[in-house]
Amino acid sequence: MLSIVVIFITLHAPNGDKIDINPDSITSMRDRASQNDADGRLMAKGIECMINLSDGKYVSVVEHCDQVRGLIEAARGQ
Repeated sequence: MLSIVVIFITLHAPNGDKIDINPDSITSMRDRASQNDADGRLMAKGIECMINLSDGKYVSVVEHCDQVRGLIEAARGQ
């Protein structure tokens, strides 16, 4: 019998809402620190990482992209 397991990581929106994301749907991430704009105007206050998803949508979270990468690795058991 074939079983499929989908793993989600839990992140947080700037307002504190929890966001569950399938790590396999993440196509890229952009950290606030990587912005060319020194005062961070390209991302709203409180957002540290913008995550692009395979469906063309994006999610903005308060966790840094390094933290998100760590959660992905932990979820995959790496």
